[in-house]
Amino acid sequence: MGKNGILKKRNRKTKKTVPNATIPYWLLKPNPIQDFGDFYREWVIYNSVYGNYFIYPNRPFEKSEPSTIVNLIPEKIKITPTGRWIDQTKLDGIISKVEFIVNGAIVKTFKPSEIIMGCDGISRSPFIAESKLINLQWPISNIVGSLKTRNKFIYNGPKIIISSNSKDSDGGIPFGDPERQNVERQLSKDYGEQDNQSNAVLSTASLTSEKIDYPTKDLMLFEEEETDAYTISAEFGINKYLLPWSKDATFENTKRGEIETYQNTIIPESERFCKILDRIDNDEVNEYFMDYSHLPILQEDKKSAADINKVKVETAEVLWLNGMITDDEFAQSGGYEKRSGDGKQKQSTRVNYNNLSTVN
Repeated sequence: MGKNGILKKRNRKTKKTVPNATIPYWLLKPNPIQDFGDFYREWVIYNSVYGNYFIYPNRPFEKSEPSTIVNLIPEKIKITPTGRWIDQTKLDGIISKVEFIVNGAIVKTFKPSEIIMGCDGISRSPFIAESKLINLQWPISNIVGSLKTRNKFIYNGPKIIISSNSKDSDGGIPFGDPERQNVERQLSKDYGEQDNQSNAVLSTASLTSEKIDYPTKDLMLFEEEETDAYTISAEFGINKYLLPWSKDATFENTKRGEIETYQNTIIPESERFCKILDRIDNDEVNEYFMDYSHLPILQEDKKSAADINKVKVETAEVLWLNGMITDDEFAQSGGYEKRSGDGKQKQSTRVNYNNLSTVN
């Protein structure tokens, strides 16, 4: 959903979009293996999963534009503090060095000023946050357990008891050890649903079986997965009606859920990311932002607002024509400023007020 945005620039003070603003190449193609959308998606994943992000702008010189920018995997980062962080005013006084370590080897050592870092969570460390997944270990574990249980039922079927059906004058004859071992081997290795397995058990003895059945619906596996999925989605700000588990999802609440997810999660997250880009770009006049207004799902809200405004203006027009409100009050109903003069109703001010319905 975040990748659906279009990266643009706007004036820092007026917040007006800069038409035809040039996006630098290091953003269009952040590094040799990623375009902007891939880079942004990776940042979201790292920040969501680890609760931290580390971005390395590869600058030829300290104040120059970067040649490339790279997301560093938070798991591979080691931060060495100076031990003097309370009274420090610069990051270099708090952090001694930042190391990128892969397979036990230090790939690169950075100065703190060379890395843009941040965290999205709470931790005992002032530098590294705890992952949100720590709070979600039980819901995630429950889903994994549910999937494994269903898999066992599909491939192994219900449990059965196999016993000897042979009898003599004294009653039932128990399994002999060789035959019992033969049946056990076939059931554990040769029998099953795989392509290289058999669907029959061969034995020289007379056998009988009894199925031990347990209805899977009583385990409520699907209900458990649905509940856990809702818990996980809530932690990451995703509306539950966007999930495939949502049995009570309708067209309307799914649409509303998508709009709310954009407004409450996706757009605020993109704004945070764009502030990082501003730190890299050092443009004192303009700033980056992700524009999502072109999306059909968000266009519907604009249309709904326009329809409401149209009704409001048409109602005000009836009141104005009957002399119940002034010119100023009528103009304000359509979003216009007060006119100059006494603001009383005048015949000469009447125009085609249907045009007012398009004013936001």
